[in-house]
Amino acid sequence: LINGLGDILMPLVSANWFWFVCAGLAVAWALLRCLRISCKTDRTHAIRRVFAVTLLTLVALGVADGGCQLLKKATGRVRPLNALPGARFVEDGAWQKRPEHHQAHKKRGTSYPSAHAANAMAAALALFVLVRPSRRFIWLIPLLVGLSRIYLGKHYPSDVMAGWLLGAAATIMSLALWRLLRLTAPSRMARSDPAKVPPLPPSHEE
Repeated sequence: LINGLGDILMPLVSANWFWFVCAGLAVAWALLRCLRISCKTDRTHAIRRVFAVTLLTLVALGVADGGCQLLKKATGRVRPLNALPGARFVEDGAWQKRPEHHQAHKKRGTSYPSAHAANAMAAALALFVLVRPSRRFIWLIPLLVGLSRIYLGKHYPSDVMAGWLLGAAATIMSLALWRLLRLTAPSRMARSDPAKVPPLPPSHEE
């Protein structure tokens, strides 16, 4: 792929704006499908679900990205493009290559872990759990994003793998918190206004 399709595809896959556009189009498409539902009750439920999935995914992304920033500051690993002789990378829209005698001058960097890989995995896992039709292709997103970061000289393979693990953990934590809040909602509602709590079903005992 070097000097071929990869030089065109990988910068695109790694660009944040590309995934923002994809996410916006996906949400818009989901909402349009909801509006086509004839039953008003079902339509309202579907729209609420779209917003719930979007919110949960954003929360997982926030946790993943925040965790990455903390680890980056703690580890300070220098990126391959600044550390390795002969590394190829993109700068100002053009491919460049470090000389073979290149010596690293940076003492600290932001290589470990890969925030791109973490965010991609966080979003993919959230959609895998919450949106059934996405299960056929969703794992291509973190795979392509991770490969692009290595290809562009931004990260080592270990950076990407650490990002994947952190992203998965962020989504699991976010989903667990969401489930906990849903389970505790009735008890909180009862404390605030007992009249709003649905009554217990009648007993069949005589």
